[in-house]
Amino acid sequence: MYDPDEGKYITTEPVTIDKPCHVHDLSTEKVVQIYGKSDVSAVSIHHQGNAVNAEKAKIKDKTYLITKTINLRNKASYIASEVTT
Repeated sequence: MYDPDEGKYITTEPVTIDKPCHVHDLSTEKVVQIYGKSDVSAVSIHHQGNAVNAEKAKIKDKTYLITKTINLRNKASYIASEVTT
């Protein structure tokens, strides 16, 4: 976040939000369509309510980088790829 009084960007600590979600693996065809290659592990995540402004999602012991966020009526959907280290 940019602070005009300081004249620089200020970093804040990440906040964890727990939400019950439905998680589905994306098909190989959809992964190739989105990422242009088939060796990416990707999921679609859905939950009730408005979309959360997030960069990452943690599901069990895996971390996913959110690529796309979709908000439709009272349902939020995300496309996310697994972060590999």
